[in-house]
Amino acid sequence: MPSYRIHQLSHIDDKLIEPGTVVEVDARHIPGPHWEPMDEAAKALAKKHQIKFTGQVPDPTDKLSLQLSDALQAQGVTIDHDKLGAAIAAGLAPLILQLAGKTEHEPEAEKK
Repeated sequence: MPSYRIHQLSHIDDKLIEPGTVVEVDARHIPGPHWEPMDEAAKALAKKHQIKFTGQVPDPTDKLSLQLSDALQAQGVTIDHDKLGAAIAAGLAPLILQLAGKTEHEPEAEKK
């Protein structure tokens, strides 16, 4: 069975795996970029699934901000990637709170 050193806290086979732990897993698992291949079987699976070991869990919001940045650049607008990420987070936070059934705290003056 392929074995991997796990570099980020992970949930594998209904178990919480701490960083630094070496695990053997069934070949049906698709390794993540934070799973360091420890043997030839693991390396072969990573190659098959085109997974490059980075040690990090991918952040899906990175792709979103890059896509938005590309779209803005196509319109002739250049913006700092970090500022764009902060603007996305600030804009989405109220909607996410609403979806979660929570509301933002009202300032004391507005509660009267």
